Amino acid sequence: MLTQAKSKSTKLPHSVPQPVNDDEPAKSELAKESQPVAEPASKDPDFESFYLRKVTNEFADDLEKLRGASDFGEKSLPILISALKQGASIYSEAEKKKVMGS
Repeated sequence: MLTQAKSKSTKLPHSVPQPVNDDEPAKSELAKESQPVAEPASKDPDFESFYLRKVTNEFADDLEKLRGASDFGEKSLPILISALKQGASIYSEAEKKKVMGS
């Protein structure tokens, strides 16, 4: 005979939906727009420069498509640059030295 375990139901707190006014940006969106894009601190500007050249060459077609997108505006470029620079941070110091021949 199979028995079923009793499941305890746990009530999760629910948030109360707030009315949406499409004519006004959300408060969090306004806060984001006023915040500058944080640039990662680069310990090795030579590696970062090398990395950015390689990435932009490798993904040139994709980057060109992004630049041509209808929603790519003047605020998009600093965000894109910041995102690309952050990719350099995944490499260890040893890997950076090996790549740079140091």
